[in-house]
Amino acid sequence: MITTELRLWTVDEYHRMIEAEILTTEDRVELVEGQIIQLNSDRTLKSRIYAQARIAEYWIIDVNVRQVYVLREPGEETYQQEIILDGNAKLSPLAFPEIEVEVSQMFL
Repeated sequence: MITTELRLWTVDEYHRMIEAEILTTEDRVELVEGQIIQLNSDRTLKSRIYAQARIAEYWIIDVNVRQVYVLREPGEETYQQEIILDGNAKLSPLAFPEIEVEVSQMFL
């Protein structure tokens, strides 16, 4: 059984929890609708569930390596498109194409 625990953390709180050794740099979290959720499942399983639910776009923000994985075009079993962004790359959510987000701004 896959379980996730809801945590309402900011990125700063996440880093403070690592410093306090509550979390380690190996812990993975997920941002869902503006809330950080600790992951207890792997990325492959979660992306398959979201693709099957026909969620058009799924972002995975890896604060440890400062990268954003953007998955789009849900298929029967997985997403058909995966883009890995870092540094000064910019992206726009499919739902709000007029909004442009700089990847580096996600890690302030």
